[in-house]
Amino acid sequence: MDMNFYSVLYNDNKLFNHKNELEKNISEPLLTVRTLVIIATINNEMEELNLLGNMLKACKLDTHEYHVVRENTSSWLYYRQLSNIKEVILLGDIQQSLDLDIQLMENFPIKFDNRVFIKSGSLAELAFNKNLKTELWSKALQPHFIQS
Repeated sequence: MDMNFYSVLYNDNKLFNHKNELEKNISEPLLTVRTLVIIATINNEMEELNLLGNMLKACKLDTHEYHVVRENTSSWLYYRQLSNIKEVILLGDIQQSLDLDIQLMENFPIKFDNRVFIKSGSLAELAFNKNLKTELWSKALQPHFIQS
């Protein structure tokens, strides 16, 4: 988001950032987080959200650094304008719902559109398949978030 003189209002000794029409439709957390996590439908909510929280904590991400989108209905063009997003984690079969026409290898960080994309199985698959979860950690999350 480019800031210029006309996009900032001065009122009552405070600066207010004026949002254009497109920005008004974006939720506040999306304007400040660095990591976007998009997950497919959840089957066992308590277990799967606990797994996701542990994964993100292992990546050394604080809750204010990421935003989780469940059952995405927006295309990548909606999120693309947010320059603050540096990583996109896709969990489940949701690439098509984003209209993302690139080949993403599973459990491997891919640089695309000035961001790092990490795609893996759904939270249900990760909870059930320990090998998949271990592969996601050792080949994608750990190298990108911990060792970089």
